[in-house]
Amino acid sequence: MKYVRNKEWCLILIDEEYHLKTIGEFMNDYVISGDKRKEYYAQNKVLLNRKPVNDAILMQKGDTLQIKAFEETDVDYLPDEGELEVVYEDDFMLVVNKPVGMLIHPDGNVTNGTLGNLVAKYYMKKGIRTPVRHIHRLDRDTTGLVMYAKSEFFLPKLDKMLFKKEIQRYYYTMVDGIVGKEEGATGTIRAALARDRHNSKKFRVDEKEGKAAVTHYTVKKQLSRSTLLEVHLETGRTHQIRVHMAYIGHPILFDELYGKPREGKTLQLQAYKIEMNQLLTHKPLHIMIPRCI
Repeated sequence: MKYVRNKEWCLILIDEEYHLKTIGEFMNDYVISGDKRKEYYAQNKVLLNRKPVNDAILMQKGDTLQIKAFEETDVDYLPDEGELEVVYEDDFMLVVNKPVGMLIHPDGNVTNGTLGNLVAKYYMKKGIRTPVRHIHRLDRDTTGLVMYAKSEFFLPKLDKMLFKKEIQRYYYTMVDGIVGKEEGATGTIRAALARDRHNSKKFRVDEKEGKAAVTHYTVKKQLSRSTLLEVHLETGRTHQIRVHMAYIGHPILFDELYGKPREGKTLQLQAYKIEMNQLLTHKPLHIMIPRCI
């Protein structure tokens, strides 16, 4: 579908995708809860051809669906000075490159110096007044691409796309030892993960109590004592790549939890690519950064 942003409003031109479908069907597809849609309808934040709507209203090709999707609200993180590398941005989301060693968001012990604080500062500089909402996370020691939603209305849709694997994330990792017989070889690791009973910071393979976890990898380059892998996750468990690589005897280089740390060296894991379709236009997006490990 084609759309135009007009200040706080998103104007969507209805095409064959929603021809003779109801407003309720659209709201279901974009994961808008019953309470939220009642609020939107009552406050005329969703209109069809400038007229109030309800779930039963039928749409036709050529109609204009108007959604107040970009209401201005206060940024809810403290802004922090520092450089933020923006890799991709549109009306609905922001994708940035997280440095190694940085938390995604503040926690009970840290209130600033996180990626969320840098995004808050970026929003303020750009005049974007919206809460800071990440779509997924990376470990502190992992570098690479992180997505943020820029619209409360479209946030649930992005969450759904991630859950349904319509957002694909790819990693580069350098692991200890030689994996596979040759470059281009592929493999899959299927091993359920659970939190380690003896160390709350770690996870372990546990087929009885763990949650299913599947990791696919391709051998990109074999060196004398290490291997560069491209990794694609079928599931997104905490520390999944780190635990799975250690489980098959090839821990990620310089992994202080699951491998052999080395002073002055950082974990060799980078989220380097995201593939998905744009939220409304469905245009394929290939968001990438150069390999840095």
